[in-house]
Amino acid sequence: MFSTSAAEKVGRSRAVAWTIAGGALVALLILIACLAAWFLGPTMAPMYVARFSPWITPVMRAAATAEAGNPLGGALGNPGGAALVLGEWTRRRPERYIALSSYLDSPSPVDRYLAAAAFADIDDADVLPEVDRALFRMLRHDPISNLRQLAAAGVTDVHKIPELEALARDPDQFVAAQVERTLQILHLKAGMTAP
Repeated sequence: MFSTSAAEKVGRSRAVAWTIAGGALVALLILIACLAAWFLGPTMAPMYVARFSPWITPVMRAAATAEAGNPLGGALGNPGGAALVLGEWTRRRPERYIALSSYLDSPSPVDRYLAAAAFADIDDADVLPEVDRALFRMLRHDPISNLRQLAAAGVTDVHKIPELEALARDPDQFVAAQVERTLQILHLKAGMTAP
């Protein structure tokens, strides 16, 4: 019948060993590519990460990178790179607002800034009530004036007009001015005339 010589058996075992080694090498290269995309993607292609990442952590890293590259610093009225990246991530996905709003209570001022800048720039109709509550908490209690100013710009709920009017007398003139601008917008949105 068919008899296999010792040389053929050794040849087959070597072929199997090389096939396994080649498969392991390909798997290792794929793993390295995935890790490189995870860690380098946010710094090299922030908008790509914002479009395709389902997770907020790499998107926040991408937003921080985009903001660092913004020469104007993302001043209010001039949306920075962070607002663009986070706006892209939340576009047409209001369920992502809640994930982003959790960063409004972060101990890191950078995370709070990135989230507040994004909400100040979002032009969607109404964000979720949870987001407005987080923005109000930030507006009332954040020790950093610029972050309170961004929080005031992000409020979109017309039912919060009375609460916002109470905050219009903020001791910081810039926060008070932003609250007044937001009140004007909310009054127009509600169809009321500004007092």
